[in-house]
Amino acid sequence: MSRLFISHSSRDNIAAFAFKQWLGTIGWQDEDVFLDLDSIGAGERWKEALNKANTRCEGVILLASPDALSSPECVAEVRKAEDDGKEIIVVLLHDVQFDDRRLDSYKDRQIVDLAAPPQTHVEAVDYRGEKNQVHFNPAGLARIKDFLAKRGITPDRFAWPPQDRPDAQPFPGLSAFTEDDAGIFLAVTPILFAAWTGCASCGAMAARDFWSSRPPLAPVNHPICARGCGRGSIVISILRRSVSCVRPGAGVAHP
Repeated sequence: MSRLFISHSSRDNIAAFAFKQWLGTIGWQDEDVFLDLDSIGAGERWKEALNKANTRCEGVILLASPDALSSPECVAEVRKAEDDGKEIIVVLLHDVQFDDRRLDSYKDRQIVDLAAPPQTHVEAVDYRGEKNQVHFNPAGLARIKDFLAKRGITPDRFAWPPQDRPDAQPFPGLSAFTEDDAGIFLAVTPILFAAWTGCASCGAMAARDFWSSRPPLAPVNHPICARGCGRGSIVISILRRSVSCVRPGAGVAHP
């Protein structure tokens, strides 16, 4: 299940490829970022695949260029994300200014200009056999990373459902929890974050401040379960994120 969805024009494939490559340098795995250059299987209808990826993701990043803002497909992808309550970041890629009328509907969204000088961050990409260099504004990249982190959309968060069990249920019945089920208690879903951010409009800023001060791996839902349900597996999954040498059943292996 991809957690980030990159919406872009096919005319900006190289820049989109470079942007996804940058996400990889800050910890994002390839399978966690949906880019239609390489994520749609040959046997799938592309519109259906795009719709599924958009629905399952936590955030949508629109790489805004004149072609993207004029693309019905890109507009539809962002509108779908808005309807589903996803986080949306508009990234100005090239030849688009903040006062562009086509950005009016995104004024309440995070807008980041990667084309602003200085464009000192360089991504060297090999796209379909051709070597290219794509230049980004480093401060803009830092803003994107910070925006995602403040909303709990980071590569070290526990995802739910697991990649290989897209139809997994949060209640295992008589089966015990496994390490893959850590996301039930530790994932920060868009619904939970929507509820969190909604606290501000109700005047409950203290609740929001408390949530934002939680450590990265702090449980969102505390597992209160019976003996033998697999709580140890959940603990092991947390330790694996925090300690490099963990052996189930043998405790922490000191280097």
